[in-house]
Amino acid sequence: MKEKRSSFSGSIGFVLAAAGSAVGVGNIWRFPYLCAKDGGGLFLLVYLVLVLTFGFVLLTTDVAIGRKTKKNALKAFEEFNPKWKFLGRLTFLVPVLIMTYYSVIGGWITKYLFVYLVSDGIEAAADGYFTSFITSDIAPIVFMLIFLALTAWIVFRGVEKGIEKFSKIIMPGLILLIVIIAIFCLTLTNTAPDGTVRTGMQGLAVYLKPDFHGLTVKRFLEILLDAMSQLFFSLSVSMGIMITYGSYVKNDIDLNKATNQIEIFDTGVAILAGMMIIPAVFVFLGNDGMASGPSLIFISLPKVFDAMGVFGRPIAIAFFLMMGFAALTSCVSVMETLVANGMELYHKPRKKMCGVVGIYSFITAVLICLGYNKLYFELKLPNGSVGQLLDVMDYISNSFLMPFISLLTSILIGWVIGPDWIIGEVERNGEKFKRAGIYRFMIRYVVPVVMLVLFLVSTGFADFAPYGTFCSMTEPEGYPLEGEIHKFYPDRISGTCVGTMAFSPIEVRKDERIVKMAE
Repeated sequence: MKEKRSSFSGSIGFVLAAAGSAVGVGNIWRFPYLCAKDGGGLFLLVYLVLVLTFGFVLLTTDVAIGRKTKKNALKAFEEFNPKWKFLGRLTFLVPVLIMTYYSVIGGWITKYLFVYLVSDGIEAAADGYFTSFITSDIAPIVFMLIFLALTAWIVFRGVEKGIEKFSKIIMPGLILLIVIIAIFCLTLTNTAPDGTVRTGMQGLAVYLKPDFHGLTVKRFLEILLDAMSQLFFSLSVSMGIMITYGSYVKNDIDLNKATNQIEIFDTGVAILAGMMIIPAVFVFLGNDGMASGPSLIFISLPKVFDAMGVFGRPIAIAFFLMMGFAALTSCVSVMETLVANGMELYHKPRKKMCGVVGIYSFITAVLICLGYNKLYFELKLPNGSVGQLLDVMDYISNSFLMPFISLLTSILIGWVIGPDWIIGEVERNGEKFKRAGIYRFMIRYVVPVVMLVLFLVSTGFADFAPYGTFCSMTEPEGYPLEGEIHKFYPDRISGTCVGTMAFSPIEVRKDERIVKMAE
């Protein structure tokens, strides 16, 4: 028997749920790094311009497709053009792949939260702690299971009683924690061994002050590409999530206002994350302490917390609780997309599909965990990096499928269906879509070109950055990964550098001392 389609109770529920999906761990562990690397306020300025132009086009398109068709990605594209049915299938593959590893990362966060709850956390700041944890046989699976069970329980409860109710509680809590930690970090002061005094306000200046030193056309294009990739992965577009959430939106909701609020929420969290992390890292580790992905969250920051003294443990607990909220809201949206598509495709009730998706997620996540020990292998990817099981899943979903799907979607909406199809849905209740002209131009001419470039670079088919990847840097003395020697390959330091949902291998050869990152 086919279940009646669920819906959000109102605009607030939709905005908070969608913002929860968009506000993933990447807003917290990649945005600050890129900002510090790409000229501080200069990166911020470029990013904000892209949010107001490029970002709203992608987000509006996905949400409008969902509400117009009242279907999930698998069926939505077929609804308005049967020849484009394949695009729905491609879109569905993204959450299928992402679900295999997102709960693993959630397990890592759960582990660190647990460590700080039951101890002073000194062990978490030790060299080699993170690597010893993810390469162990049982612990990563146990903490992954805890995180996955909580995710499945929320999705099991449904859209209004589960996802919406959860988001209304968690999202305000997440913002509150970020604000509290950010304010505290701005008050920090530390004297380095050489007598240099560094303060949180100095770190804030590093974050906000535009740095035009050495800026060239090529360097500006690199910053633009970094900002574009961060924005693209941050908004949860081209993976079916916003189409699914859009299908739950009632027809009387002002779609334009709601998508604007999602953008503001997502961008605001990213900016606050920078105010929280950059000053803290600057005070205790200096400019050279800034890293991205797990290197930042699980290696650099525990050292920062350790250096805070008596304040370190409560701040660490608040931080990893906030990280857990961010990871959970995103993982819930990925699982909901799989469950909703399964319900629509097989006409099965939510409870049964939650069980099926939960079992799939558990089995594949166990395999990902084993990819760091029993199933470890190295595979050279087209973007030039060397990855293992998690990296392969991420490369296919984030670096290949997502930009490719956005490219095809922009062609479909811009040239086959026509932009007025989306604009008409946004103005369904007589609302004025003030950026309709910008939308028409962007979806037809700008988005296809940009997504093609992003696709070529992220997949490695175009050599754009200095080392053939999105970003690169020379490893400074005392870099946080020092000592993180992979037990299988003592001549190499291997880890994982994680983007918004994008993971890629970090490879540090001790003789070259170069960090290659494909974010």
